[in-house]
Amino acid sequence: MTQLLHRKAQIKEAFNQFISTRMDQVSEDAISPSPEYQALTTECTELFATIYDQLPSDIQILFTQYEEVVTLIQGLAESTMYEQGIKDGLQLSQVLYSY
Repeated sequence: MTQLLHRKAQIKEAFNQFISTRMDQVSEDAISPSPEYQALTTECTELFATIYDQLPSDIQILFTQYEEVVTLIQGLAESTMYEQGIKDGLQLSQVLYSY
């Protein structure tokens, strides 16, 4: 039983690594080159800098922490959606194969 749990944990870790690598590839190949993405990224960076520069130093630290947490939330949501998409694709494949 312990070996089975260890094996499941290894498979889950390998799957998570695959998702992370694949999301990085998609970002690099499909998202980053997009002119719209580049423009929005530039605008976001400029807005962040403008807001940050107008805050007192103690609030700047808090604002930076907030931005880091938002980024972590987005990453978690993206990886969860990607994982669910893979599961949905496998289920759809099984349904289509059975017909």
